Amino acid sequence: MALTDLADLPPHFWLEPGLDRVLVATDEAATQAARIGLPSAAIVRTSGMILHRASTRPARRRYA
Repeated sequence: MALTDLADLPPHFWLEPGLDRVLVATDEAATQAARIGLPSAAIVRTSGMILHRASTRPARRRYA
C-alpha cells in the first residue's frame, strides 16, 4: 500500500493492522506504520510523494 498523504490523519485512516508493506514519504508516517506493528523491513521510505505520471504532465491551456 502506498500512503498518499504525508501522515495517517486521522489515525487509522490509511494504516490498519494487517498490512504487509507500506510506502511512506515522511518520518511521521514511518513512525505510525511501526506503531501498528509493521517491521522496519516492511516500511519502505520514498524521497517524496508518489504521484501518477498523469498528474505531473503540464495542463493543456485552453484559450477563449
